[in-house]
Amino acid sequence: MTAENLVPYGAIDFRIAPELTALALVDDLSNVRLKPARWAGWTVALATMHPSPGVHDTHRRLLRICGQRAEAALTGLITAVLDGVHDDVARTIARTCAELPLDSARPALHSWARQTDRRPEQWQAVLSELAVRRDAEASLQLATVLADNPADHAPHSPEHVRWMLAAVALLHLTTLPLVWPLIRRRLDDPAILDAFLHGLTRMPAPSGSWPNAVALLPERDVADFYRLLVDQIGIDAVVNQPLQSGFIGDDDRLRDMARTLPNILVHKGTLEAATVLRALSEEYPGIWQLRVDARAAMRTAAARYAQPVEPEQLIRLADTAQLRWIADERHLLDIVLESLDRFAKALHRPNGLIVALWNRARAGVNHTEWWPCWEEDFSDEETRQPCGLRRWAVTAR
Repeated sequence: MTAENLVPYGAIDFRIAPELTALALVDDLSNVRLKPARWAGWTVALATMHPSPGVHDTHRRLLRICGQRAEAALTGLITAVLDGVHDDVARTIARTCAELPLDSARPALHSWARQTDRRPEQWQAVLSELAVRRDAEASLQLATVLADNPADHAPHSPEHVRWMLAAVALLHLTTLPLVWPLIRRRLDDPAILDAFLHGLTRMPAPSGSWPNAVALLPERDVADFYRLLVDQIGIDAVVNQPLQSGFIGDDDRLRDMARTLPNILVHKGTLEAATVLRALSEEYPGIWQLRVDARAAMRTAAARYAQPVEPEQLIRLADTAQLRWIADERHLLDIVLESLDRFAKALHRPNGLIVALWNRARAGVNHTEWWPCWEEDFSDEETRQPCGLRRWAVTAR
């Protein structure tokens, strides 16, 4: 079984590989003596398969045994096969090798991907399958590409395409918060941003969905990415959904993604998420959905951080009009503002206390010298009032 048996598009299965069928019927393979090249061919052939549930365990057992006996011959064969197969077959081989403890398979894939002359689409297919299965070397190879500046290369050149594919692949990894600054610094270029966004629309996912790792980004980074997306496609595209022709294109997917990105902030359920969504709703008043999302985020955050109140505390709050429950700094700020508002009304009412906040001298019929009292005088005066801060009874956990 050689590389020519496995290329360019189809994957070997049991029907066209009688050797593997016969091998599966052998209960004890310890006495089977073959050259490593034969074991390597069987390993790669098995790695290209999509076994049915009924033969899944047999497939995994054979793959493990063949991979262990292939030894160094597996490295050269994997390289020859990956150079000729379709992207989907390369992805299947990488996925299978990543899921099984084949000591020689992963290093062979790493070595193959290090060669800069690999076709970018196939290079990304192999590394992304390894990286999502927590392969540190594959993640490092993807992140290393981000050091390059795609603006230095012509659109659709291998270097430009490789950067875009690596950036999109990294959106699916839990290490995204670490590498996001490397991606973000290139997105200020409108051409790079447009190519990156259209790369997102080609992900094999339902329209409007985002990779799970995007939710790991800090709230400020998600909001910043939303601004980039909205400024690129326009507010009208986000708010108005045009009539569909029956086919979903890149522009339609971008609109759907712009509408669903704020949901990531809502589901975070943090005060920071509610704050940035409220800021976005004020920044883009024409996008009414942001106001809905901001309210939803506030309710989610309130439910998350709410602390149960004992019945005794509720009774105290009901019995005393000036009693307030303070659970965080926002509650304390509300009390301070309420007290100052009451004090302001006391100052400005008829015959109010505002005159007590000014010193005067040399009063005459048509002239008086006025200057403000010291800050301590204001605080003392405010404290003496029935509505003063120190006369409020507060309780806190």
